[in-house]
Amino acid sequence: MRGRNIFYVYGGLVLVYLGLTFILPPDQAAAQRYHLSATDLRWLNVTVAVPLIAIWFAAFYGYAKLRSYSQTIKSSPEGRPIVTITNGVMVLVLGLPIASILKRILKYAAQRDDSVVAAAAIVSNYVNMLFPLIAFILISIGARRLTELKKQRPPRYAVHGMVVLFSLISIGYTYFVLHLAFIGKADFNAVYHMPVWLVLLTLVVPYIYIWSIGLLAVYELLLYNSAVKGVLYRKSWSLLSAGLAVVIFLQVAVQYLTTVTPQLNRLSITAILGVVYALLL
Repeated sequence: MRGRNIFYVYGGLVLVYLGLTFILPPDQAAAQRYHLSATDLRWLNVTVAVPLIAIWFAAFYGYAKLRSYSQTIKSSPEGRPIVTITNGVMVLVLGLPIASILKRILKYAAQRDDSVVAAAAIVSNYVNMLFPLIAFILISIGARRLTELKKQRPPRYAVHGMVVLFSLISIGYTYFVLHLAFIGKADFNAVYHMPVWLVLLTLVVPYIYIWSIGLLAVYELLLYNSAVKGVLYRKSWSLLSAGLAVVIFLQVAVQYLTTVTPQLNRLSITAILGVVYALLL
């Protein structure tokens, strides 16, 4: 995407999302569960939509700046890896509004027809996973090439530390998914609508892979950052690395919360909004 086209796409996606927020009827089941009127529920959706749109703008603006920089140095040795990273960030940025829009459409379809509830949940789960998967594959390829150019390799203690971190995240996530599958089978089906083995193979494993290559890419960007000159240049790469790390850990948090969605649905509306606003923050 070029220049103004980036923000045309952003504006179009925002209009679609707001249109769905105001046009589609609120979830009547949720309104009854929390004793809210349709108007109350619609305005609660707006309080979530506004910070989401602000987050999307920050993401699109950051991508626009990164793309502008990558185009100025694309003929240099570091140009191609940085262009690859930029493309990964683009996929990540586009995935934010597209996944939210699809989720709204699928949720409405499930409200209208019970026969599509399972299909809607399955498609939503895979869409949420697909964009980060493509994005972090590209980012990891670019980050690796940058460290190769600078002949920077992670020290042994860092590799061991990352292995331990990946193992803890993986074991914890797998445990919560299996716990939901065997202790609360009805709740597991309500979340995934698929056999346990298929969830493990096509959702749990890809997510663990995303987090692993994503965190490794963040570390390699920091290694590259330590080898370049210029205070402002280094600060920019540090901030990009920190932003990507936050995205990854938020994804971890969201997937952990997904495994306890049935329990979250039993909380009060105040508690649920507290969790949602904390994640948005």
